[in-house]
Amino acid sequence: MNEKILLTLTLLFGVSHCEQLNRHVRHYELLSYNTHELHAKHERSRRSVDALQEVELDFEAHGRPFQLRLRQGAPYIAHNLILETDDGAAPYKPDFLYIGNLKDKPKSKVHGGITNGMFQGVIYDEDDEYHIEQAKYHLDEASLPDAESHSVIYKASDVTHPDNGGCGLNDRVSKWMNKIQNSRVDNDNKREKREANVNWQNVAHGASENKYTAPERTRRAVYNSENKACSLYLQADHTYTAHYSNDVSEVILNLNNHVSAINAIYIDTEFAHPNYETIRDINFFIKRIRVNGTTQQADASNPFRFPNIGVEKFLELNSLQNHDEYCLAYLFADRDFNEGVLGLAWVGSTGSTSGGICEKSSNFQGVYQSLNTGVVTIQNYGSTVASKVSHITFAHELGHNFGSPHDYPERCRPGDNPNTRSDGNYIMYASATSGDKRFNDEFSDCSIANMTAVIRENGGCFDRSDLPICGNLIVDGEEECDCGYEDQCDDQCCTAATCMLTPDAMQCSPSQGPCCTLGCQFANVTLCRAQSECSISSYCTGYMAGCPASQPKADGTECNEHTQVCEAGECQKSICTKFGLEECFCANAENTELDEACHLCCQNPNSSATCLSSRDIGVMQDHVRMYGKDAQEGTTDVKVLYQMPGAPCNEYQGYCDVFYKCRNVDSNGPLSRLTNAILNPELYSNIAAWIQANWWAAVLIVLGVIIFMGLFIKCCSVHTPSSNPNLPKARSVPGAATLRRRRSQAGARPAHSDIPMA
Repeated sequence: MNEKILLTLTLLFGVSHCEQLNRHVRHYELLSYNTHELHAKHERSRRSVDALQEVELDFEAHGRPFQLRLRQGAPYIAHNLILETDDGAAPYKPDFLYIGNLKDKPKSKVHGGITNGMFQGVIYDEDDEYHIEQAKYHLDEASLPDAESHSVIYKASDVTHPDNGGCGLNDRVSKWMNKIQNSRVDNDNKREKREANVNWQNVAHGASENKYTAPERTRRAVYNSENKACSLYLQADHTYTAHYSNDVSEVILNLNNHVSAINAIYIDTEFAHPNYETIRDINFFIKRIRVNGTTQQADASNPFRFPNIGVEKFLELNSLQNHDEYCLAYLFADRDFNEGVLGLAWVGSTGSTSGGICEKSSNFQGVYQSLNTGVVTIQNYGSTVASKVSHITFAHELGHNFGSPHDYPERCRPGDNPNTRSDGNYIMYASATSGDKRFNDEFSDCSIANMTAVIRENGGCFDRSDLPICGNLIVDGEEECDCGYEDQCDDQCCTAATCMLTPDAMQCSPSQGPCCTLGCQFANVTLCRAQSECSISSYCTGYMAGCPASQPKADGTECNEHTQVCEAGECQKSICTKFGLEECFCANAENTELDEACHLCCQNPNSSATCLSSRDIGVMQDHVRMYGKDAQEGTTDVKVLYQMPGAPCNEYQGYCDVFYKCRNVDSNGPLSRLTNAILNPELYSNIAAWIQANWWAAVLIVLGVIIFMGLFIKCCSVHTPSSNPNLPKARSVPGAATLRRRRSQAGARPAHSDIPMA
């Protein structure tokens, strides 16, 4: 039973703190719990050997109670994460990150972390989404009512998107990108040359609903459907690190919150395309993090050290590094780019244009660049954007990497239509979205079709995800049950969205095992696994959903048509062992498919000279007579124990077929044999020796070939027409004129018709 640490906190707030936080958050409230106590509880949990030990954080805000149940966990960080700082690179395991849910709300989710005694993260509840951040990142100390107020909490529905700014992909930037992406030089021919003429006006504005659905765009998919995880290399610019007071833990926490937020979007997205099978559970994990400290601002080797860098140059500097080991590489900053730009990324494509997911470093305009990159900033016109806005920006730029242009068709821009404006626009809208409208956290059909095509074409670098996927019908990780996706789940005991037991589930879910009834109770004395040749039947116990392990039958029990015996519940020993012998391969003449090669043969232990067919071994005569089959050699009154079809024979150089014949395996295919025959040096040596011994015959053969070719050319030349007026007219081939007359007569013969001609 998990030890629980109860931390009950009282939140003090007043109406004066329910005002606008900044230009991006119109309503917030302050939290003022005891940070020292929370820090102590976190330290206790961190040192505990129980990985599932919970930290309970209870408070009130926005007129309702919050009861957070947190467990240490970082599901979107690689187990072999590398952290690079001013001190160098080394493996790193963050122990301050948490996941969890709200008490008594199985559909809720929480992710974040505890640093300096304060929790920062996101709460996903059924009615809304709540963000908790440290107050110092948005408010001056003088504006706080007291020293105890340290954090702010606001709803996603109270976030407003910036009036100006968003994605930096406009017409001018598109032309700049187009010039670079189409300048690739494939000296090593690693990538197939493909013709494409991409109109980047369309890329910027998404003039085509489905960029990659034309028939000529359909190509052989390179994506392995088993691999769904895109690895990330995240860098924090020194400005980003400075924003978080040069605290590496704070930087990692906020980067992890970004990745957790985008996974909440991408994992729930079904990537469908008319030409492909639907893809689910695409996710991201952090493979490497580099935190550029504030001291590196003066480091001449730091390409990001300059204070005034445009967003295009900032992206280019990130691309100059080699990111071949990663699916995507992103750079986070606290810079105020021109026109309020919050992010920029290379757009993926299924054509010859380079860029996007899994793109490798290549030569562009004489410089090697990695175009699997993007940049995100948290500053907009001198103000720090809300984390919700930054999370949506990150998801938007990743959408470009996955091949989606900006949503352009009207049906993919419902927020621009007066009749559907309340639904908001989708993620790939050209301007920033607040994230509080119905469609703000979703991709449009236009985007999904384009992204699916790019995943299929370019997603070859995806890794096999070790995340517990809710909806794959496998109860793994911290899931309590898994009944599949919501459209296929018919389990009343399991919540499909969260893979947690429903409040009404008394004991279990049928997805946990065959010993759970449809009424959510453990079954008792019910057959759950039938007996096999080497194990007995297994029955439900009444106290667990899984079927108990079957008990093995006695060692030596015969199995596999009496050619083997059981050991430890598995049919794995030869029948020879039952008679004190060991199995062997019957010796036969070389290069023949002999009859006894597929007999079950035995020998005395460690004595290959005694290897005989079981029909010739005295102690096995009764067994062979009872269980053997009629011999295939034509002697019908003889019984034989044969190897099973597919068993090895001839010292593993062949296999037994269904007729109990040993078919020798030819390691070389027919093409290889033909090649070896033609290019065999011995063949040419034999030919040379024959010519030396029979030189006169070789001379006659050569003369005969020359005479034949001369006569053939002479005969054909007189019948070959020529445009040279000095040459005689070509002769007709005998019979050709008659054939032409017959063909012309057949073509001139009128077609039969019952309709009179006018």
